[in-house]
Amino acid sequence: MDLLFWTPFGDLHRLLLRGEPGVTTALDAQFKWLVDNLSSGACGFKPPSDASKKLLETSSVIPLTSGQKFAVDAKLRKATLQASIMLELDELQTHILVKRWVRDQGLRAAVKAAEQDYPLDGHAMLQVLASYHQERLLLLKSLQTVIVQGLHDAAMKQFTGRLLEAGLEQRLAAALRSN
Repeated sequence: MDLLFWTPFGDLHRLLLRGEPGVTTALDAQFKWLVDNLSSGACGFKPPSDASKKLLETSSVIPLTSGQKFAVDAKLRKATLQASIMLELDELQTHILVKRWVRDQGLRAAVKAAEQDYPLDGHAMLQVLASYHQERLLLLKSLQTVIVQGLHDAAMKQFTGRLLEAGLEQRLAAALRSN
């Protein structure tokens, strides 16, 4: 499950653009995810799987190896499965995406108040799908920003060097070709 989870790339990209003090810590936290998953062809985003679908349908809490726990919102399961099919994205990653969209739209109370499944109409589903594509774009923009800032900033240059030593160039080219 840990490899399915990612910190929102919008947060990372904003840190990079603002040059905030926590940016190197955020980059270090994302390093393993970036390097390990860029070679997957989808920048860490996985296709649907029976194992993830089963976890989504049967679990209320999924323990992570980091010691944290991921809560499955039963009222978002149906919407998650619909979005997963449309995106051809792992069910648990889709659930993370749907939960983040609900949070960002200020809909937590509405979901909690729903008696059964919280339905996503066509407009809402399009917004969820757009947020997925935005995540992928922000991943690439974050990498671009790190590389460009590495031309002028020692910490970014060091991080860029680590990425390149780990095979970023080859992995990214392969990921872009496969998409």
